[in-house]
Amino acid sequence: MGMFTALIDSLRTPDLRNKILFTLGMILVFRFLAHVPLPGVNQDQLNALLQNNQLINLLDLFSGGGLARFSIVALGVNPYINASIIMTLLNQTIPALEHLSKEGEYGRNRINQYTRILTVPLALLQRR
Repeated sequence: MGMFTALIDSLRTPDLRNKILFTLGMILVFRFLAHVPLPGVNQDQLNALLQNNQLINLLDLFSGGGLARFSIVALGVNPYINASIIMTLLNQTIPALEHLSKEGEYGRNRINQYTRILTVPLALLQRR
């Protein structure tokens, strides 16, 4: 009973309720995207690979089934991490980006926007 009381109390607190609802929403979005396959993937060959390789089966288990369907979530966060590393290196080498990073909140937001934009082509390259 103590667990249910704690859950009800947490839902009464607006800040905790928003965080819990956001987390549940992200789980729902992830599960939905796990069923959206990437185009151009031969599902028969992928199933044959999964049946023959136990390591890939284990990775599929950790990805929530996203690897077996080779869905959008199978890409993971690698494209964003790579874009972030590239932007960090470019900040140190391109004077305009270095100046932008020193402008405070506006500059950081702008660089974050550039990082997200760079993520899309990196995700497309990783897909191939």
